[in-house]
Amino acid sequence: MKTAALLAAVLLAGCDWTEAAFLNSLPTAGNKSGDFYVYLGVDGLSPRTVREAMAQGAFQRPDWKVAKFITMFPGTSDASWTRILHTAKTEGYEFEYYDPTTDSVINSGLLGVGRHLMPTVSESLSFDAAYLAAFDYRSNGYAHGLEAYRDPWVSIGDSLDDLFFTLEGRIGTEDAFTGYMLESDVLGHTATPADCAQLLGMLASRIEQFRASHESRNFHFTLLSDHGMDFTGIPPERLLDLNDELPKVGVVPVRSLGGRDPKQEVYAVPIVHTRVTYLAMHTHPDLIAEVGLRTSRLESVDFVAGRLGPTRYGLWSGGKLAVSFEYLPESSSYLADGDLARFGIDPRLVQGVSDQDLFNLTKDAKYPDLFYRVRTSLSDTSVEYPADLLVSFRTGWGSVGFRLPGGVGEFSGGSHGSADDLAYGVLISDERDLPDAVRADSFLSLFPRAAEHLRGRGLDLLEGDPDAARSLP
Repeated sequence: MKTAALLAAVLLAGCDWTEAAFLNSLPTAGNKSGDFYVYLGVDGLSPRTVREAMAQGAFQRPDWKVAKFITMFPGTSDASWTRILHTAKTEGYEFEYYDPTTDSVINSGLLGVGRHLMPTVSESLSFDAAYLAAFDYRSNGYAHGLEAYRDPWVSIGDSLDDLFFTLEGRIGTEDAFTGYMLESDVLGHTATPADCAQLLGMLASRIEQFRASHESRNFHFTLLSDHGMDFTGIPPERLLDLNDELPKVGVVPVRSLGGRDPKQEVYAVPIVHTRVTYLAMHTHPDLIAEVGLRTSRLESVDFVAGRLGPTRYGLWSGGKLAVSFEYLPESSSYLADGDLARFGIDPRLVQGVSDQDLFNLTKDAKYPDLFYRVRTSLSDTSVEYPADLLVSFRTGWGSVGFRLPGGVGEFSGGSHGSADDLAYGVLISDERDLPDAVRADSFLSLFPRAAEHLRGRGLDLLEGDPDAARSLP
């Protein structure tokens, strides 16, 4: 059975969908004219990368605008793209998640990691997350994921060619197009900031070449990312498995919650899936505060966020409840107490402050838009089974994730997931003016043509949090 499965995987990796891409991209008879709107999801694109690419000559047209794109915490692709595009919910923040209906961890180990590389084979056999259906172009072949990690630069060349080839096939019959670039995230994790800037410069150059060779229509391009990259690097000794770390502070790591007495022991299910700078945990409701407090004592942990009640939340840091805050949905406002300065918030401004005002007050803080990001990520806004606790690691530390034989080497590239200002994304557009900072959840409100295009692709878009668009001027 294992041999057959391995053979199937090898055969699949050898397949390619050049023919399918060709048939889906043939220029058909059409007489569309006027403006055309292109929306490109660039995975892992950071503000630093954009600044470096612009310094090297990219995006020099005066109508290009750049905004800080404050993406969700945790900044991880599956959950974040789902939130941005308002597509069908993911079960968890990653492919591996805890399912409370079965009291078990789903897609753990090799199976969960393998899902990152497996494609949609047919309508009845798909390994893709639901948000990928939002993109007209998202892959250069069945083995795209494998190729991107094996040799990113070869994959980049194929992806850019296929992306613009597919786009060219739509300009006679459509008014909008969506595309997705995976390789930017791969380079962010494995290469250097200069490599990431080089890739973005290549993309910017191809955009201008395409625009110049298709003057029959007026093209508007928008680039957006699901999270940024911290580019700090993590040495092997600081890539941690919380299954090993939690017992040091008296928390028992478990794989299920049933059959345990919260009065007799302190326990939690840590989801150790990929190499990121956050971690999700699940526990008994009576243990949330204690697990949060104990976990925050770990040297690697910046803070832990958790739900204390239906609308009340806690932030634990250094072995204590540093801040608690309550969200008042009837007035879209917050009440908070504790060491607010620890999170860059002026305590004089928080009591009864509106969601919109708090966004404006914290958009440039070390933890931008923190209250909104904490409460929405601990809700079922876009995640079917949200965590009870979210750990944000200190800069230079991270979760080791799934480990293959051979040990853990230095993680020389960047990472993402934490709640600090190194993790947010970026928005670039020549379609319209942009405010200096945008809550990523409001993307479709800011670009209604993109929402219209997604609905035209047959997607049912979720409403999202009622406050999502309050960051807009």
